[in-house]
Amino acid sequence: RQGVYSVAGAKMGTLAMEIFNVGPDVLKVKSFAGIKPPYSCLNDGIQVSTGSTIGQGLITIAEVEKTKPEAVFTHDGRSVRLKLKDEYLAMINRDIEEGLIKFGLLDDGYWKLVRRSALKYWLEWDRHEIFEIEEINTN
Repeated sequence: RQGVYSVAGAKMGTLAMEIFNVGPDVLKVKSFAGIKPPYSCLNDGIQVSTGSTIGQGLITIAEVEKTKPEAVFTHDGRSVRLKLKDEYLAMINRDIEEGLIKFGLLDDGYWKLVRRSALKYWLEWDRHEIFEIEEINTN
């Protein structure tokens, strides 16, 4: 099932490749999205968009107490942190909460709403606007 965080991850990975001016399969990624949904779906989008995968060892999942839709991308000694801006995170949370209240997690209507939201975000969200971008000094 296509989720909203996998869309955010795909946009995040695409932006990271633009920032570094690289093609697929070269970025190292440290994800703070964890290994449990919903945030962990960010990792799926990052893998699809960058070609970097967990299996290749190019993506690592940080062990953190509080997961978040954020990742650090590294290439050639340079690192950049991309984080979903709070207002977009709030939009996702509102849409998910609406679906849970209206349908419940086990109802197919919930998953249809999530898919509609994901498609809407894919079409409407500009990857250049939805993330906080921070250069990280690795020295």
